[in-house]
Amino acid sequence: MKKSEAVRLIDVLSEAASRLEIKVRTERLKGVGGIPVSGGLARVDEEWVVFLERRQPPRERLAVLAEALAGFDFNGFDLPPEAEACLRSGQRPGEEAAVKNDLGS
Repeated sequence: MKKSEAVRLIDVLSEAASRLEIKVRTERLKGVGGIPVSGGLARVDEEWVVFLERRQPPRERLAVLAEALAGFDFNGFDLPPEAEACLRSGQRPGEEAAVKNDLGS
């Protein structure tokens, strides 16, 4: 996948996430003691937030985003097939889609 395609899919999935009130933030991340972290899904002040590491290449950021969003329910969204494929690839084996469709879970 080309860099430009990965960036486009990050934008598409970020927009879809915002429709579910999930924030996507791209930042320079540091763990406790400066330990590098790659990002992921977190609850911050009762909101879902996906953190993406700014220093990672777009393809890696896309993989983190897809994995973080894979459990949310995007049924009824008009996503391009490539974005849907990213969400499917981010789903862990045996995990059913839409486990996090209730933002309270």
